[in-house]
Amino acid sequence: LHSIVFVHGLTGNSTSTWCAAGATQPWPQTKLPNSFKQARVMTFGYDADVVRVLGRVGQNTVMEHASNFMNYLRNKRGGDEMRPLMFVTHSLGGLVCEKTLLLCSQHPEDDVKSIWASTFGIIFMGTPQLGSDLAPVAGRLAKIIDLDPTRRVNRKLLQVLCRDSTELANMQNEFKSLIANRIRQHGHLAVHSFAEELPVNYIGQVVVTTQSCRFPAGFDDYSTIHADHMEMTKVQETDEEA
Repeated sequence: LHSIVFVHGLTGNSTSTWCAAGATQPWPQTKLPNSFKQARVMTFGYDADVVRVLGRVGQNTVMEHASNFMNYLRNKRGGDEMRPLMFVTHSLGGLVCEKTLLLCSQHPEDDVKSIWASTFGIIFMGTPQLGSDLAPVAGRLAKIIDLDPTRRVNRKLLQVLCRDSTELANMQNEFKSLIANRIRQHGHLAVHSFAEELPVNYIGQVVVTTQSCRFPAGFDDYSTIHADHMEMTKVQETDEEA
């Protein structure tokens, strides 16, 4: 028995990120039970908007999202500390997952620490390991709609997504060391990174470049998906290759 946990990214949510056009249910719910009959499939949702034209936008940092995710996993596992875990993440969700696993690895309670110890695989889809060109685009949009910056823009998330983000660089160094130690002590940890091949139409560019989505130090396997950043997570019912 194992658990597969899906974590959405920027502007997504726990359902729509994994739903192809015309689908009534996310593909992890319709496809995975047939292939992984003993797996428990879960999705984690959080406020992943950095800019919102109307209404309020959450002000949580990556750390705060990660802390919530850690508590979510702790509650869902219900003391089952031996159950293996695999994560499938998109975009910002990959960074939230990395920070969560860092928190778990350093936690004083054994049931939380076991979350990292039980992790056997991570899939990153369009995760900006080295930052994203979307950050300056979103920043320009933020200035246009910035009538009330506390309500419509989450600058904390924008800052961590920038290519020159010190917070992002520090997190990458910590997580790289965490994975290196795990491999050295216990052997292989499966990490696979997917890059988007197509630009997003309305901004005319890819959100996360091939160079940025690769996990540092060559710890990951790598391939590309013939889709843009928003569509790379969506699997059609008839798409058996996916």
